[in-house]
Amino acid sequence: VGGGGAGSGGGGGGEGSLHAAISTLGTVCVSCAFAGGYVLSAEVLPTDVRATGLALCSQVARIGGFLSPLLLLAGDRSPPVPYAVWGALSLL
Repeated sequence: VGGGGAGSGGGGGGEGSLHAAISTLGTVCVSCAFAGGYVLSAEVLPTDVRATGLALCSQVARIGGFLSPLLLLAGDRSPPVPYAVWGALSLL
C-alpha cells in the first residue's frame, strides 16, 4: 500500500533528493549561526565574567532547544500559543 511520494522510490524524479539537499543546507546554516552566536557572545563579554557568561548562554540555548519541540506540540491544541510565547521571549 505504498504511496509514491518523495523518497519512496515511486518515480517522483528528484523531489526526494531536492528535499534532502535543502534539509541538509538548512541544518548547516543553523549550525553555523549557533557557532557564530557562541563566538560573538565570547567577544562581547568582559574577560572577568566570560566563562560564567558563556556557560549561562550555553545553558539557556540548551533549555530552549529542549523546550521548543514541546512548545510546538502545545500549538496542536492552540495554534497561536507557540507564536505568542516566542514573540514574548524575543522582547526580553
